[in-house]
Amino acid sequence: MRKFIALGALAASFWAPALHAETKVTPLITRDLQGIPGKEGAMLTVDYPPGGWDPVHRHHASVFVYVLKGSVVMQVEGHAPVTLKAGQSFFEGPDDVHIVGRNASQTASARFVAFFVKDKTTLLSCQRIKTGYRTMKIFVAGASGALGRPLITQLRAAGHEVWGMAHRPESLTALEKLGAQGVKGDALDREAIFTLMAQIRPDVVIDQLTSLPASPFDLPKRLPADRTLRLEGAGMSSRRPRPTA
Repeated sequence: MRKFIALGALAASFWAPALHAETKVTPLITRDLQGIPGKEGAMLTVDYPPGGWDPVHRHHASVFVYVLKGSVVMQVEGHAPVTLKAGQSFFEGPDDVHIVGRNASQTASARFVAFFVKDKTTLLSCQRIKTGYRTMKIFVAGASGALGRPLITQLRAAGHEVWGMAHRPESLTALEKLGAQGVKGDALDREAIFTLMAQIRPDVVIDQLTSLPASPFDLPKRLPADRTLRLEGAGMSSRRPRPTA
């Protein structure tokens, strides 16, 4: 009984940053593992709200995840992200850095069960990878471009929730692989961009819009399009267009 109470108390810190988005963590059971001295098993369920996510973190335990409802995206450092649906599973080792953990849907909730095998002296919690900054929801316009891609990598490594806008399917797929939530949008459709902003409600918007060619020899003919994106793109210009950073 004492272990179960401790498990419930520690669950509040298990996905603590995500709890701000009303993620629900429910402890189920914890037991010593007979025949494995010093080890115990623990099980809990996690309910993601629509758009729920976790910051970058590490568990000092072997974690087995089984999706019960909805769809979630999981990724550990050094591996590609995977999208899991109900009935699919995921494994995270004691030394893995969990860089992506989120609900794949912005409209539906998701639930999974997590089973831990850990040292009895190890708390059932996660070591958040500290960056020195508070985590934010960041929207990046031009996310799939030459400037946007490395920026997303750095923002995700810092633990931020990143939304990246692109208009080609292959670009959206590339953003998902970087750990961002890809959204389809036209940078020059001002009203559509404002609608996206109202839906996502980001803390920060970063404009990385460019229209740079693959070859420097094609740069002169692409400069007008690049200038248009920089002055008018992402619906972030005022009535009088001004250069953006």
